[in-house]
Amino acid sequence: MTSVSSMNGFFVEMRRDCAERCRAGCQENGYGLFKRQCARCCRSPLCNHFDGRTFLLNDESVQQMSGAEGFSFGGADEDAVDSLLEHRIEKGLETGDKENEAQKMATNPFGALLATFLEAILFRHFTSAELFIRRPSLCLATAFFYLFLGTSIHVSIGTFAVASMMVGNTLAQLHLNGGNNGNLNSNGTKNATTASFDADLANPLLVTSALTFGAGIFQLTMAVCRLSFLTVYISDPLVSGFTTAAAFHVLVAQMPKLIGVPSKPYGGPGMVIFMLRDLMRSVWHANLWTVGLSLCGIVFLGVGRDYLNPPFRKRFRVPLPLELIMVICSIGFSLLFKIEQNHGVNIIKHVPNGMPIPAVPRWDFLPLIWPNVLSIGLICYVFVISLEKIFAKRHRYAVEANQELYALGFCSLLSSFFPVYPFGASLSRSSLCEMLGAKSQLHALFSSTLLLAVILWLGPLLEPLPISILACIVVVSLKPLFLQYRDLPKLWAVSAYDMMIWMVAFFATVLLDITYGLVLAILFSIFTVVLREQWPALHQVGVAEADYQSELSRILPNANVEIWRFTSPLHFANAQKFIEQLRKTMKKIKENVSQLPAANVAENELAISMEKAQKAVLVVDCAAVSHIDSVGVHALGEVFTDSKAHDILLIFANFYATLRATKAP
Repeated sequence: MTSVSSMNGFFVEMRRDCAERCRAGCQENGYGLFKRQCARCCRSPLCNHFDGRTFLLNDESVQQMSGAEGFSFGGADEDAVDSLLEHRIEKGLETGDKENEAQKMATNPFGALLATFLEAILFRHFTSAELFIRRPSLCLATAFFYLFLGTSIHVSIGTFAVASMMVGNTLAQLHLNGGNNGNLNSNGTKNATTASFDADLANPLLVTSALTFGAGIFQLTMAVCRLSFLTVYISDPLVSGFTTAAAFHVLVAQMPKLIGVPSKPYGGPGMVIFMLRDLMRSVWHANLWTVGLSLCGIVFLGVGRDYLNPPFRKRFRVPLPLELIMVICSIGFSLLFKIEQNHGVNIIKHVPNGMPIPAVPRWDFLPLIWPNVLSIGLICYVFVISLEKIFAKRHRYAVEANQELYALGFCSLLSSFFPVYPFGASLSRSSLCEMLGAKSQLHALFSSTLLLAVILWLGPLLEPLPISILACIVVVSLKPLFLQYRDLPKLWAVSAYDMMIWMVAFFATVLLDITYGLVLAILFSIFTVVLREQWPALHQVGVAEADYQSELSRILPNANVEIWRFTSPLHFANAQKFIEQLRKTMKKIKENVSQLPAANVAENELAISMEKAQKAVLVVDCAAVSHIDSVGVHALGEVFTDSKAHDILLIFANFYATLRATKAP
């Protein structure tokens, strides 16, 4: 409810659920009336929900909060204010939102700066951690291009661990083939052209550039064909289970860095099992100094985020820079004790400077790597749309699936000339940006600028940083994704199908791999839709629940009436089940009724006969039947014929007018 009255301005009492940022900014005072400056935390259209308190504002403040410059609230009624607020909530990303985003960034510049700084550090290392190359500049263009083309607010665009593992597996497969593409002369030798092609194929930069170029073409093709509608089958339970499993993949990939042992890249079904097997075999060779640093880092971040950061943020309105503190302390510890030389702890060592020279991608590689191109392009898009759905649901804004395809496709095509790795939404960096208060894609601009500074000048400062510390930041940032298992009891209470989708998405992705798990989860999700349609819900209801109780009582005062409700469309997939269920129902009714008059008598004769005898009447409530096909019409006729054989009066009630006009072919 919304009420507006005039008193030194306006008392605007908004009874809505306020987001956390509003509660942190406004409810701390504990008063019913707030001053004008308190409205700043509620001015964003993404946070235009308010709580149940009363705000003392003047006309100008109310206009700014609602995003209605020039709109006069003098004499405004409740409906006008309500509709305006609802419009701003639904259109939270329209005109004027960039200014609101800048205002939110300005209210917490330290959190935004911290998020972008740590994002730049993670960009620097983990964009290439799973590959044979270390060029942080390759990921600079992606985030910059997405800033102008994308619709998401929180996701961190760039190369992420899952895509890195898939690209690394592609490079490993080409490496195992020895660069032999099978093009030999008749005498079994290679000519100069073939040898040069194989040499280029062994160049990781050229292969990754071709992968990015091919993924961009694939994504743009999907966008032009408007195949984003397929994302409707990527339900929230599927996204939750899939991202939880993907986080498990990332965790397993970071485990060797946490204990200081080498790792071997795997691909295909069972890759996580193989990686865990190698991890168990090499755990006895773990570096104790690396393990100690990892334990300290995880405990420090875990305790700090759960117990230290909330009161600190409440007191100072900015997050506690735990990651930055840990990075600085780790660099100092590494320099002081020389842990790389004295104790064999892996550090970053070298950060290459300079920008890569733009080059045309080698599209002649695509025929050799097209399966990898399709899987990587699909996985990158699914990760973006999956994380966007999570953040959009959490922060109440909308994303456009087809626009994201265009954004990723154009970004991939443009970035492949630099070159760049295939990219999507990073699980760890996106979670980190959200937790640290980055609330617009402006953090991508800042992180790109900081990353450029790292590339050109600040790289040597990060060289002593232990790799295990960065792994700690990644692992702890995955905690919200792992906590999604808490959705299972809620899903079970609402729908067993949803819980099954979550379980299939999780276990298929963990036990197989990212691509197979995603495809299997989507196919299973579609299969559940078929199951729900093929197994219609026909259940018995009481006469008191029916809208036509008085009509039945008038016509059939002494009848034995049973009412069943059919809550599904009637079509070829479930028509046979519909017939079988009604036949079983009529058989039970016949067993319970001993004396029945003829079922095909006229209505007047039936009303008279009901005074002397009891009549079995079966009413099928069809109010929930949204559509019916030719097979469904034949099913109705077949059931009606069976009812005559059982001496049961069958009534189909509450059909829509359009369905009542449907005739059998």
